[in-house]
Amino acid sequence: MKGLLVTIGDSWTIGTGSSEGVAYGNYVADALNYELVNLGIGGNSNSGAVKTLLKKEYENLKEKYDDVIVIFLLTDPIRFSFFSKNYIRNFSISHNSVFFNWYVKEVVQNLKIDPALETVFFLKMVEYFCKLYGYRFYYASAFNSIEDISILYQTDGLLLPSGSFKHMLSKEEIAPCGHPNDDGYKKIANYILKNI
Repeated sequence: MKGLLVTIGDSWTIGTGSSEGVAYGNYVADALNYELVNLGIGGNSNSGAVKTLLKKEYENLKEKYDDVIVIFLLTDPIRFSFFSKNYIRNFSISHNSVFFNWYVKEVVQNLKIDPALETVFFLKMVEYFCKLYGYRFYYASAFNSIEDISILYQTDGLLLPSGSFKHMLSKEEIAPCGHPNDDGYKKIANYILKNI
């Protein structure tokens, strides 16, 4: 079986803090014998992470792969996007889905949305994108508790029901920069492998 793992998020997804720039996605992909596309960007926001995924080149990947897994490692929900200002009111995508365009224009841009609801919006966008193309979707938080988000957004893809991966790691598994070190990323990968 030919598989692909796509990871989206911030510096925790790209692998900051590891000795060789190897993140949890590398370990998960290796264990599954899947190819990896790591779309992590240091300092990224949740909206920025979603924007990196919703592009033409990530549509219809099931034409090339038997299985596609998307993992979204959430960042701080109040981190402003590199791609939009004023939260999601100005969020735009190049995706051609009528649903996405209608939802952004008619529902989201007309509401005042707090950061937790904004995060739910982005989770729903990725979930819908994955369902549209037959991908498996999972998510967790890098360093913030997402209990309020998991109450608002209920799906089978939640990897870590409360807390975050940072809360799961010991001091020895955190690099001086505050990101996981090699052992920390391996621990995160092992947790993911047990839960997907």
